Amino acid sequence: MAFIKRPVIDQKSPVTGGNIVNDEDYFVIKMYRTLSGVVNNKTVEKVQNLFDSFKYKYSFRREDVQKIFDVKKSRASEIISQLLESGLIEDAEPTKYKFKK
Repeated sequence: MAFIKRPVIDQKSPVTGGNIVNDEDYFVIKMYRTLSGVVNNKTVEKVQNLFDSFKYKYSFRREDVQKIFDVKKSRASEIISQLLESGLIEDAEPTKYKFKK
């Protein structure tokens, strides 16, 4: 009787071929790579909330950042500047921003 050799799968090795990452997972990976060690965990969580509200599809204003982060106008502007510098968001229109893919 002949035995058929089956390939051994190493659970720790990355899967190659055919991986499709959805927008949410892609953003989370990008966000943690960009913001890890730069901002605190609470800020990362709020950025995730902002993304969950607008995704890549919709633009948002500073007022939206104020509301989601529960901060004043000046702090919301600082957060937007930090997100622009990190490449997570981009200008969409005057006074509007959009998450960057």
